[in-house]
Amino acid sequence: MQACSTMYIPSSKSAPLLGKTGETQIEAGMSTNSVYLSGGYAFSEKYALTVHGNMSFRNFSKGYDYFNRDGEPVSAPLVPYKPLIPPIDWFYFIESSAFKHRYLEGSVGRYNMTPSSKWKTELFTGAGYGYAVEENFFRTANSSETGVYKNKYWLGFVQGNIGKSRKILEHGFSLRLAFSGFCFSTPSVIADGYTYYPYLNKDLKFNNIHVEPHAFLRFKVLKAGENSIYCFVNGGFSYSQPLKSFSGIYLPHGIEREKLRYTVFNLSTGISYRF
Repeated sequence: MQACSTMYIPSSKSAPLLGKTGETQIEAGMSTNSVYLSGGYAFSEKYALTVHGNMSFRNFSKGYDYFNRDGEPVSAPLVPYKPLIPPIDWFYFIESSAFKHRYLEGSVGRYNMTPSSKWKTELFTGAGYGYAVEENFFRTANSSETGVYKNKYWLGFVQGNIGKSRKILEHGFSLRLAFSGFCFSTPSVIADGYTYYPYLNKDLKFNNIHVEPHAFLRFKVLKAGENSIYCFVNGGFSYSQPLKSFSGIYLPHGIEREKLRYTVFNLSTGISYRF
């Protein structure tokens, strides 16, 4: 499952399953692509706020998205590289492994919408902002260039959560529908007197729709009065569909075979504290 490191790597979703006014949940975890921190607070009898932020491993380590091997250092040449016009047979890509991705979102919505049921239901709507950057080295037999790829995007979403709490176990499911706007900036490559990918030094802007189901399982490991600590395991998928044709466009980090590349699957684990 390949992923595009500079485009979109969604992490675990916040599903607090709050039950009463004043209740708060804080969750810290590590996923296959990032570390994250999220929280939810019920500020009234019906409404709650949530916040969520994540940072990819490259922000503070040599790690990478587990399902994105493109994030590893690469020194072997890709020869020949025929998509270039005019074609040259000695074109190299050398990864600098400098990929960094950050994302922050907030939402507001209804919680405990079915108080008479054993299942808790929630509905939130919110917005987020993400930023990614990656440096690559390009080299031919006679010259070399450094290219900086960037993606800035905003995302608006609606998310529904449903879950059930037992004595020591809590489990549930979330579904997010989202709409995003990408602004992808990537350099042209100047080598041996030619400028390759001349359109790449301009911003490529396009919108997307996202469908992201997510499941979670929480095990209560400690309870003291109204305070509870859980260990959790989360897993989710992402389907993203650009609202733009990429016919004739190839980007080394982002678009391949005229399709957007992104993280399809993520798995996370961590600790949740409810009080």
